[in-house]
Amino acid sequence: MLLSAYNYKLMALGVLFVLIGFGGMYIEGQQYGFFALYAAPVLVMAGFALVAVGVFRTDPELRRREENHDHPKADTPGSPSQ
Repeated sequence: MLLSAYNYKLMALGVLFVLIGFGGMYIEGQQYGFFALYAAPVLVMAGFALVAVGVFRTDPELRRREENHDHPKADTPGSPSQ
């Protein structure tokens, strides 16, 4: 599988940050308010960065299994290699 549940959770959290940031800019309605001018853009950029991390980062559990060679062997009976 290309992406695991870990990746999808990170991407969902990033999308949530982006939505909160844009929603906060819209709800505040002031062009020069603190949230619209400072906090919301930081949330939006953090959300985009978190989505990128979610796409490119390997699941730590999957990495641990690969390092310990805990994956099933390809030469088991009934495998496609036979």
